[in-house]
Amino acid sequence: MEVRITAEGTGSRVDLEHRDLPSAEQPGHATGWTHYLARLRAAAVGDPGPDLGMDEAVHRTGPRPLLAAHPRG
Repeated sequence: MEVRITAEGTGSRVDLEHRDLPSAEQPGHATGWTHYLARLRAAAVGDPGPDLGMDEAVHRTGPRPLLAAHPRG
């Protein structure tokens, strides 16, 4: 996992790269990244509310780590 933060205009650009995932794991990681990055975007402007996309077991044990939306080999 690599995170790059660079100045862009009056803000910042964040690039995340999740590398070296086995092919079989890439679809699940892409789904997870998409889900959690949308929640992060919502949290940046206020309370994103409960995570309705997660099953009950995850609510009891806490969130899963972020997963890759655009995995690269």
